[in-house]
Amino acid sequence: MERLPTVTSPAHRTHRARDSCPIRLRKLKCLRTSWRRHRLAVFGCVLVLLLNGPLCAKPPAELVVTFQNGIVNWSRGYMETRGLKSPDPLTKTQDAAASALAQARRHLIQLAGAIRMDAFHRVRDLGSLNAAIDPGIAHMVNQLPVFGQQYLSDGTAQITLHMSLLGGFSQLVLPAEIKSIKPLQTLAKMPSGKPSARNRGAPPQSPGCFTGLVVDARGTGLQPALLPRIMDEKGREVYGSAFVSREFAVQRGISAYFTDFQTAVDCPRVKDRPLVVKAVRASGPGKSNVVIRQADAVRLLSVAEHLAFLRKCRVAIVVSAPKRSQGG
Repeated sequence: MERLPTVTSPAHRTHRARDSCPIRLRKLKCLRTSWRRHRLAVFGCVLVLLLNGPLCAKPPAELVVTFQNGIVNWSRGYMETRGLKSPDPLTKTQDAAASALAQARRHLIQLAGAIRMDAFHRVRDLGSLNAAIDPGIAHMVNQLPVFGQQYLSDGTAQITLHMSLLGGFSQLVLPAEIKSIKPLQTLAKMPSGKPSARNRGAPPQSPGCFTGLVVDARGTGLQPALLPRIMDEKGREVYGSAFVSREFAVQRGISAYFTDFQTAVDCPRVKDRPLVVKAVRASGPGKSNVVIRQADAVRLLSVAEHLAFLRKCRVAIVVSAPKRSQGG
């Protein structure tokens, strides 16, 4: 038997529509509530990352090493720490900030000591060689202005301190045997001030000479240090404390470190035409010395212009990006 189609009256359709309105409203309310919860969850995740993440944004090419108490940016030459003080019923806002500042200072002193000086020492090891280093670092840290201050949502005071690896810090920790070296053209003159016969009539500097040095040490496990050494395969030093002038070492650092090769080649430190060499391996207990091929070492020291840019610390080293904290 053929089934007849159901005929719905206008009144019936209106009644069904009214019954479905509460269902639609409930669905809309659920969607709105879910969206609000989702936004709150995302905001909470972002807040956690901001509070527990690194102290500063890290550009991809910069070498930033994370320690237990802070970070060291080896590309820009600074270290940074922070102190936190959670509120309690007996603590005033000013007291919380003062406690956070004291903690940040302690962290910065510990961080400074953990920095690698060379392949054999950290800065904290220098106190036995020079009694002025430890109190000198503490004095510099205590004189630092507050770099950043904020209060978290629960009232916790957060203080950030920032100190350069250059200037006064380098002047204090670099060994005394690093002396100021006079420019090569001055050394080439006789005591009377007249050019020597050997250098009289010498051709001007070639327009194709190198203006800096870039060492590609990626994959060698090289670790950054304040006083790195570049050596040939026979163990002879071709760059280090004996090659630099103290004023440039204090102002610029012995070398800058990067994790991107092109950024190192393009950085103003090595100017327009850097000599690029590939590291063979890293050496020393702390893996902070760079070993390059014998032919590259001979090429580096073959002309006086090369010694001139070494004197001015126009050196950049490319290393692999760190995968974990160096601790301390």
